Amino acid sequence: QRRINNVMVEIKTCVHDAACRLTVIGQNDGRIICWRPRRWNMDDDDRHAVDDKLVCYEYGTDPMRRISVECLCLALSDIVDPGQGTHGLIASGSADACIKLWDPWHRHESSKHAPVCTLKGYHGGTILCLTYSSSKQQLISSSTDNSVRIWCVQCMDETGHYPQLSCQQVIQQNTWCRCLTTCIKHLLVANDNGILCAYKQSQSPSQSQLQMESQRKLHRLSVIFMLYVASTNHIVTLSNDETLRVHDVSSFSPIFGVRNPENCKYLAADYNIDTKELYVVDEHGMLQIWNLQRELLLYAEQLRKAPLFHIQCLSASRVMVCSADCVEVWNLSRVQRPKHGRGHTGDVIALVVIGASSQSLDASMQQQHDVSQSQSQSHALSVDELENNLRDLDTVLYSVATDNSIRCWDIVSMQCRAMLDTEHRESSVSEISIMVQLPGTRSLLTGHHNGAIYVWNTDNASNMKLAHVHKDTVNGIMHYEANNNNNNNNSTRMLFSIGQDGVFAVYNIETKEDERVFHWQRSVVLGEQHHSLLSICCNEHYCYIGDENGDVYQYHIEMGKVCTIFRCGGHQRIVAL
Repeated sequence: QRRINNVMVEIKTCVHDAACRLTVIGQNDGRIICWRPRRWNMDDDDRHAVDDKLVCYEYGTDPMRRISVECLCLALSDIVDPGQGTHGLIASGSADACIKLWDPWHRHESSKHAPVCTLKGYHGGTILCLTYSSSKQQLISSSTDNSVRIWCVQCMDETGHYPQLSCQQVIQQNTWCRCLTTCIKHLLVANDNGILCAYKQSQSPSQSQLQMESQRKLHRLSVIFMLYVASTNHIVTLSNDETLRVHDVSSFSPIFGVRNPENCKYLAADYNIDTKELYVVDEHGMLQIWNLQRELLLYAEQLRKAPLFHIQCLSASRVMVCSADCVEVWNLSRVQRPKHGRGHTGDVIALVVIGASSQSLDASMQQQHDVSQSQSQSHALSVDELENNLRDLDTVLYSVATDNSIRCWDIVSMQCRAMLDTEHRESSVSEISIMVQLPGTRSLLTGHHNGAIYVWNTDNASNMKLAHVHKDTVNGIMHYEANNNNNNNNSTRMLFSIGQDGVFAVYNIETKEDERVFHWQRSVVLGEQHHSLLSICCNEHYCYIGDENGDVYQYHIEMGKVCTIFRCGGHQRIVAL
């Protein structure tokens, strides 16, 4: 930011191409400045340079006019660089309604000081936005004359290096269109009424023009930024109403929305495909990192005390931001810090993480897709009634403490989601001594100091008591499953439990229409002096139980009896197996 002849010179727009390390800025004095690596076959000033430094080039207009450069985009790389498809041209739009193409790689001597193509006399106002569709080789522009123009390659110029463009179609709107983007087979246009319009190629073979397919009001005020995230098939929009919203690109159905907690406008956003996070900057110079799936703000920091109007993720740990006076690259270091979940009033005695299996995850994704399809077909959600459709409820943490409460925690934020009620039930008679997950389900098993065992359904917080076998504290619970003839439908499932009373209990598990029924089978008192049983484990054929006297019992599961006793001696407590 500097003064020239009492005029404050500021950066108005910025674009970066990571593939060829090209950075371009446009200023309000009409100058375009770019930084790029040297190319020995194109730069006459240093043909044999081998260093990795960037060189700076500057393009300008009439210094007396000082026409502000309002927008930039990288274009036509597939035409001017058919081999690599990376070293393209720069398209600029300015306040004098002109669109110009510049060659930062200097394929021809004339391109060092002048544009290679000028489109003048078409638009009737300031150029607001430029975007390029490589699939259709079209340059799309919008202006304050309320029009959107589609430009196609007509021919190459006399040098044979640069294409000449002609206007193929004019789309007239009733207000300004500040945002353009292409996705799949559509052109998306967002205007100052907060409406998003989708245009698609006509199906008629005689017509090659775009026709409006659908439109949807997304924001109360004008849309000032739009980002298409191809990996998730989402559209991210920012508006003058200080909100950020995420929509499904196929139906424009709202998925997630948030108002800026800084009480200012969001200005730009980019999606980090490596970390699957959305990076957003605003008028206060704040950078916010969002996890869209959990609708969670992961991190926020003020990078500059000035508006940041551009952000681009360069890698998983590097991000480029631009303000009116500088372009900066920031390195992000991710430090693992513990997050404290507060809520228990007693000692935590057990933790269980329940995650989604591949089958349940596929089923959940299919169910989400069916729900979204039915919502789009039946009725559309209003703009201000965004539902929580992407929150990941599959992976959660359960904890139990000596206060006899079971709590459910968000695995990322460590916020308590819910608490399973144990106060007004039979399970509250005695404190919980152990808690484990029932494999293959989202159910919990708890053992109590009075010898009771309960099965908890975490979906509705209900519980069911098993046959009361133990007379003292339950010290261990083990689930056993064996497939018969490699058939999952004909597998044998059992539940083993051990207690302070020296009793080893066996339950058969019967599956009826996805419901598991527990039948007590037998109880075995291990040892002659009823020593406490402290540890348990099992394999395909045997179950092993360790007691406080240093003995390990080998229980044959199929025969249903203890076949071997291993004595460690010395009255050593077998606390783990």
